[in-house]
Amino acid sequence: MLSWQHARLDYLNFGDSNTHWFHSRANMRRATNFFEGLFDGDGVLQMEETAMEQISIEYFSTLFSSMGI
Repeated sequence: MLSWQHARLDYLNFGDSNTHWFHSRANMRRATNFFEGLFDGDGVLQMEETAMEQISIEYFSTLFSSMGI
């Protein structure tokens, strides 16, 4: 059995109830998905929320803007 299959089986057995197992998995996922900062265009790590917002806005604006093609 593959590891993802084993994890799926565990979730089906334990995940739907309000258990210690479920909360430990949720906390591990939350820690994995958290990041402390973003690198700006100059390569400097920005950890302030407003700076990270600006970096994200600039990145996605550039990504989804038309290049006149």
